Amino acid sequence: MTTVPKFIQRNDKKGFTLIELLVVIAIIALLISILFPVFSQAREKARQADCINKLKQLGMAVSMYAQDYYDGLPLITNAGASPLPGGEAWIYNKALMGYLGINDITTNQDKLRCPSDSKPFSSYSGNVLTSYAANVQMGSSFIGRYREISEFAKQSNTVWAVESNTKVYAAHNDTNGVCYFHSNGINILYLDGHVNWLNKSVPYYSSGVWFPSKQEGRAFWFGE
Repeated sequence: MTTVPKFIQRNDKKGFTLIELLVVIAIIALLISILFPVFSQAREKARQADCINKLKQLGMAVSMYAQDYYDGLPLITNAGASPLPGGEAWIYNKALMGYLGINDITTNQDKLRCPSDSKPFSSYSGNVLTSYAANVQMGSSFIGRYREISEFAKQSNTVWAVESNTKVYAAHNDTNGVCYFHSNGINILYLDGHVNWLNKSVPYYSSGVWFPSKQEGRAFWFGE
């Protein structure tokens, strides 16, 4: 058998040409541009789900508090002179801590913080970071008294807490601090304990007019 000398053997091994490399790079870049938004949306959905779970835990804490106090709701805030006891954020520095499983208000900060909120509100001398503002109509110095759950006719339509990183309470005529962290929408805890994502602006009251509607605004804040 005759063998071909090595110096005249054909070399069939070839490397990539520059054009082929550029095509491969372009394909990889295209795949990244397609998949990156998908991964980003999936990450945000996970954060939104985590936020919903935290709001549900907050709703359970409110429910357990009401069971222990004859249907009474925790005082939202006592910001100023009032016969009602409390401080700047009664719900977070006193009333609900034990029901949330927090013994020390300077720890367990994540229980009240939305994972999509990079700058949560600092409450109670900076010791409690929260992403959730409670509805002052639930009982506060602003309305001058405590409230009971049974007072609200439309509990499934009445907000207890909205997402916010500027305050611990929100009002029907002061929604500037409401935040839309999740796909231009907001997670909302309702008085009956369920959590829903609202893909539109929270209703507010201005100059005698409800936006977006009178009926929705009254039900949302006042439970009427």
